[in-house]
Amino acid sequence: MIEIASQHLRFCAACMAEGFHAVLFQFAPILHCPIHHTPLLDICTSCRKKIPYRLDASFAVRPFCCPHCAHSLLPDPTILARQSHITKSHNSIMNWQRFLATYVYWYAEGTHTWRDVSGRFLDRENIPAPLSIAGRLGFIGALQKLHNDPPPLPIFTMNEVLPPGMTMQNLSGTITAAPAFSRLHWPRFQTSRFLSLCGQYSRFCDRLQQLNSPRHREVTQWWRKSWEGAFSRQCEVTTVFSYPPFGIAEWACYSVLPDRLLKRPVIQHRLGLDFEQDLRSTWQAWDRVLTHLNTGSRNALHPYLVPPRACWLTTPAFDSGSPALGFS
Repeated sequence: MIEIASQHLRFCAACMAEGFHAVLFQFAPILHCPIHHTPLLDICTSCRKKIPYRLDASFAVRPFCCPHCAHSLLPDPTILARQSHITKSHNSIMNWQRFLATYVYWYAEGTHTWRDVSGRFLDRENIPAPLSIAGRLGFIGALQKLHNDPPPLPIFTMNEVLPPGMTMQNLSGTITAAPAFSRLHWPRFQTSRFLSLCGQYSRFCDRLQQLNSPRHREVTQWWRKSWEGAFSRQCEVTTVFSYPPFGIAEWACYSVLPDRLLKRPVIQHRLGLDFEQDLRSTWQAWDRVLTHLNTGSRNALHPYLVPPRACWLTTPAFDSGSPALGFS
């Protein structure tokens, strides 16, 4: 989590007044204190300068003071000797810490973490600054503005039940219509494996159109955004995708099947069943997220909230003393 950690102190004034500071505050995607629901500060309230987040001689001479102007960050220095701590809000802090740590774990895993304009995966060293983990997790701060607790994590199980009106469909292995994208513009997305998954995805979208309630249609819209990469354009339930659904390439890239096994028909069939299951699981995950959030807060959502590749990535098992949760 070093990449998203600030080198300067970020603190909650209300927590500091009680002699409390959480390591969670140091991470860039976290914009609000989970306890008091107020914006975090990153400058001294007196001289307006940033305070380095490190131990040095100036801190030893003036503990809990700004190293630039000697202004005390503790309105009442005796609070440390008699503080009762804010243990009742410990769960709120830990929920956001676990939420953040899980997404950092997912987006940092593997050597291929982003695609360029042609669809090729970039090595981690070549990711532009705006596409860093910190930038991609910016949606967490937007969620914090509106909610005391984070939405549920997209933890996938193999026993989810489809909504009424949907049925299971196996992979046919054939594509009846040419895709709307070509090898010229998308050189990595013209393999038979990818086109077969695109056909299966298209058929699944067709079946989703049977779910006509406003609630189901909204779930489907967000689900399609996460698979099709529709960040700036409106993605309706009936929209025919004209670009490669990036989520399919991401899913295939992170699948555990080596290429040499994909030539076997039984493996191809198993791949189709797994893909169908993951399409359903991610739809159900979006359904859970939207159930947690009220209508007025939907603008804070982001397709990254339920990444398709989460179906293939393991869920981190953080123990109670894990450094990822703010302990050392």
